[in-house]
Amino acid sequence: MKLSQPQSARSINNYRVLNLVRRKDRLSKAELSRLLSLNKVSTGEIVDSLIEQGVIRETGKLASSNGRRATALELVRSSRLVLAVDIGPKFCIIALANLGLELIRFERIPTESHKTPEDFCVSIIKSCMRTIKLAPKDSILGMAITIPAGISSDRKTIERCSFLPWGEIPIVEVMEKALGIHAVLSNSLEALVLAENLDGEAGKCVFYVDWGERIDAALVKNKKVYSLLGAFGHLKVSQTGLCTCGQIGCLEAVASTWALSQSPDASLKDIWDKVPLGQALDAMATAFALASQVCGFDTIVIGGQGSTIPDGPLSKLTELFDKYHHPYASEAVILRSALGEKANIIAAADYALDQFFFHSGFLVGVEEML
Repeated sequence: MKLSQPQSARSINNYRVLNLVRRKDRLSKAELSRLLSLNKVSTGEIVDSLIEQGVIRETGKLASSNGRRATALELVRSSRLVLAVDIGPKFCIIALANLGLELIRFERIPTESHKTPEDFCVSIIKSCMRTIKLAPKDSILGMAITIPAGISSDRKTIERCSFLPWGEIPIVEVMEKALGIHAVLSNSLEALVLAENLDGEAGKCVFYVDWGERIDAALVKNKKVYSLLGAFGHLKVSQTGLCTCGQIGCLEAVASTWALSQSPDASLKDIWDKVPLGQALDAMATAFALASQVCGFDTIVIGGQGSTIPDGPLSKLTELFDKYHHPYASEAVILRSALGEKANIIAAADYALDQFFFHSGFLVGVEEML
């Protein structure tokens, strides 16, 4: 896209309008014009075009002090859909989501890594086909696939994954050919962080932890995401516990879902009050303290299944972190993610919406260029 071309400027302003209507309820054309610093004629043309496309609608009058009431606008959530696929160590989750990130259909199938890569892809394709049948014709914008793995620079191939015994899986090409829709691939941690929208204050640093079947982390600063590439989950925090990596005492060997429960179906939401948490919380606090000495973050956000942590364990985790925290390291508060227990599949859906409809990541890049 050449930003000097008029049609490019129009596209950018379309995305800006869509993102504002998405974030703010009941805006009027006049408010959009003011917030975007666009003239009223241009704003009106963009809004009218989006209404004609069926993605925005007028919804009643807004209160006014001068007697002239403006018309409120809102996103038509059901007008467009995306397909989301999150591939995890035990299960793959396939979902259909609308523009409001509401899950219309949700299906979980075993990952079954013992199969061939062809059979693995076929099982996902069949689930996607069942899901697509529920969508109105031509309503699906595209699909996003997320996985905690290394992916190629063109975001089309799974290069390496700790729980899949094959490398170089061209999953985007396979899915596009089988389903006839555009697809994108992302590391699941990156998608989670982007879905959290962790902008923070200028100069502040957020440490995001995906706590579930695996434990991974990333730093977020100035809207940039810096993945720790699995290193956080393999910090040595204990003298016992055999990890999947073959080492003893890794954080994942003490605090992950598989370490806390013998059931492959369990989630942290199900086991907080059913298993002893002392060692896991101690290990997590130790890992936070070690990471804080190196990374200097201001806030810790617990995401993934870990976002369901109850008040009691969260208070204990904070107490232990304060205890182990080095006095010369920057202080940090510990918060829960707002995405909830279905964070991973919601993040995949949000990634698809951004790539194929809202383009908020593109807008951030444009702002940096200006």
